[in-house]
Amino acid sequence: MRIHLLGFMAAGKSSLGPALARRGGLPFVDLDQEVQRRSGLTVPDLFALVGEPAFREEEHAALLALAERPELVLATGGGVVEDPANHALLAAGFCVYLDWEWPLLAARILKRPGSRPLAAGGEAALRERWERRVPLYRELAQLVCPLGEEEAQVDRRRLRHQLSRRILAAARAASGAGEGEAPCG
Repeated sequence: MRIHLLGFMAAGKSSLGPALARRGGLPFVDLDQEVQRRSGLTVPDLFALVGEPAFREEEHAALLALAERPELVLATGGGVVEDPANHALLAAGFCVYLDWEWPLLAARILKRPGSRPLAAGGEAALRERWERRVPLYRELAQLVCPLGEEEAQVDRRRLRHQLSRRILAAARAASGAGEGEAPCG
């Protein structure tokens, strides 16, 4: 089983992924870390040295290299959906969209803007990207997990546990591997 976590930056894909993988007995890969491993540069350095288009090419190559792995939980980068060449690769797995409300995402991103190259443009530019990506996340997702203020107040470990349980049940049900629980939202 392949599960692909989709969502905007700071949605929690990289923190949920390992918990989900452990619970499902699957290997975990963070696409940004895979790009860093393959290129030898951090994501901020890649953006600074070669720019976003070259980063997106590296991201596509890393995603393509992972396509042969039959079992995997993959935390994707927030912009992976903007390249149409990635859509078929993503659709080969069970795609889950972590759909946080904008004000909560913006607060999380802007709390540590230096760690996110695209945050340098400020909140208005971030929101424009988010609005452009949301329809793509929704189009690719087989499961949408709406997340808001209530989830933001829950202990993060507990939230990861709840989401992992729901996502695995939905992924198994979609693959015919068992009865699923009620999906996220």
